[in-house]
Amino acid sequence: MRTRREQVSTDMPNIGLAQMFGICKLPCMDIAALRKDLGLSQEALAALVGLKSKGHLSQIERGEQTPSVRVALAFERVSGGRVRAADLCPDVALVEQFRAEAANDTAPNSEAA
Repeated sequence: MRTRREQVSTDMPNIGLAQMFGICKLPCMDIAALRKDLGLSQEALAALVGLKSKGHLSQIERGEQTPSVRVALAFERVSGGRVRAADLCPDVALVEQFRAEAANDTAPNSEAA
């Protein structure tokens, strides 16, 4: 049985390939919970991560928008790693997956020689 994240839903706005294939998850409540834990307003957190408005942050919190690579990395930095950039931004998730695959491809083969 597939998990909810693995199911493709037509009513999910702005879903990318990485999210469809389970490489990254939707941010939704992670950002709102982080903001509340830090005791910050939407305006204050938006400023910390480089967003121009609290409205944009609100859209990210609700899963209506996907943050850019720069903003996703800023969320990771502000959260001290509690919120992973790869969980917020499909591009970051794909880069991490590519790097992991490349590392496995270049790892010394213990069966050779």
